[in-house]
Amino acid sequence: MTWLAYAALAFLSWGLWAFFVKLSTLTLSTRAVFFYELLGILIATVASLLWTGWIREFHPKGALFGVAAGICVIVGELLFILALHKGKASVVTTVVALYPLLTLVLAVLILHETLTLKQGIAMLFAAAAMILFAT
Repeated sequence: MTWLAYAALAFLSWGLWAFFVKLSTLTLSTRAVFFYELLGILIATVASLLWTGWIREFHPKGALFGVAAGICVIVGELLFILALHKGKASVVTTVVALYPLLTLVLAVLILHETLTLKQGIAMLFAAAAMILFAT
């Protein structure tokens, strides 16, 4: 598959994920939603490892960033659930879905990736959209 096909499937998966979380918040507490989502993550993790095979690769720096990414995912997810309990799914999900803006800024500042003028303008429009959506 191409990168675009994988990206489209990730888009579909994450779109369903956010919707399912909101549905859960309609009948469960934040703690219960978080627990059941972690249960789903555990099931998906085991299935993924069985499907792809165990990784026998290790590098301290890569492992540290991998663990940090996992912590960020879980903390972000808990905050996302809390936001969904208090806000509309359409607004919360749209604002949170603009997280790539932070990734983009970090990639430019730390990894020295470059942006075209068009990409920079698009980033500004995305930031403006987030502000307009949230207010």
